[in-house]
Amino acid sequence: MVFFTLKSLLAVGLFCSVPMLRQLSSRPGCAYDRKGSFWNTRKNTDPMLTATYTLHIAFTDAQLQRLYATGANVIIAKPGPGSPYVSWQVFRPLRNNTLSWQEAYGIYIADAPICDGAGLVPVAGVPSGAVMDRLYTLDKKGNISGPGTDGLPGAFALLNNWRRGRGCLTTGLFQNALINGREVTGNAVSAVPVLFQNTAVIRPAPTLQLWVQSGVVSNTVITQVESPVTTLTFGEGRERLAVAYDADAGIFIPAATGDYAAAVPIPELGMVW
Repeated sequence: MVFFTLKSLLAVGLFCSVPMLRQLSSRPGCAYDRKGSFWNTRKNTDPMLTATYTLHIAFTDAQLQRLYATGANVIIAKPGPGSPYVSWQVFRPLRNNTLSWQEAYGIYIADAPICDGAGLVPVAGVPSGAVMDRLYTLDKKGNISGPGTDGLPGAFALLNNWRRGRGCLTTGLFQNALINGREVTGNAVSAVPVLFQNTAVIRPAPTLQLWVQSGVVSNTVITQVESPVTTLTFGEGRERLAVAYDADAGIFIPAATGDYAAAVPIPELGMVW
């Protein structure tokens, strides 16, 4: 198998002339208080969205010692077509780690530039359980209506009618998850710019990508990936997969354990930026 190292995903200067909003806490995996906010999940009875996917990630004690000494964490992202990496989950690993999630998404809107390290702090949004193939509208007061009848198949869509700040907002999908039994809600999985009176079309990523890196916190934009990235795919009978870290190659390799099937990386999806 061949794995590729992703270097630069976007020009760092993209929208960086605009002062960035406050960053999220530097604690990996952090989430500020969202009680009573739009992060709360809507009940969804669609079996496709309520299926649970699980990834088991294993390390050795020696590997953990090296990672702890360098401050490296596990970074997990679900990048979509044409969008930069967003650190969906960042956590300090244990010997055995479990990440689980459902394919249910919410939509967030942030007044942040898309540049390396930008924290995606929401100013408005649609709760988890947003409807695909339909159009949501952000009005001039920052309120969201919908879903409407228009939209595109296989995508979420948001019309921006809110003239705020620089006239360009950042939007994307967020997705809740469990990491080693701890609930992490509202972390973004994508980020795209949307101009005033333009429509953002956002397609969920069918893949999950993971690597180890220091200096990255969750829910931020990443344009510089400093280590090899392993790409995995779920669905079509692949709901419970397992990998183990290979320190010599700096990647994650298939490693069946218990009732978890060995994950099969997808090298053909890797590319050099």
